[in-house]
Amino acid sequence: MANPQLGSDRGVRGVALAMRHGVTATQLRDGISTHPSPSTAEDLNEALAALR
Repeated sequence: MANPQLGSDRGVRGVALAMRHGVTATQLRDGISTHPSPSTAEDLNEALAALR
């Protein structure tokens, strides 16, 4: 069984970066897909790019 904590630091750093740049929780929620993807960081990049 996969360990859900592996790589969680990437998500935490991504959320911290978003917060430093004024991204709201709603914007973050709406910009991150909930289906499995190759990388949560890729999802976060897409969400932040949509804010430009």
